[in-house]
Amino acid sequence: MKVDMKEMKNELKEVKSEQQRQGDLLHQLIQTVDATNTRLDSMESKFNKRS
Repeated sequence: MKVDMKEMKNELKEVKSEQQRQGDLLHQLIQTVDATNTRLDSMESKFNKRS
């Protein structure tokens, strides 16, 4: 039974690690999208000034 508990703890650690990794990737994606939107807003305002 103790072996099963150790295995379960290891699996939970792996799940936690994977969730952290995915959270980090999601954070990077959000930052990239935000930066892209900021850049597009800047380009759009410059384009509108020329029109």
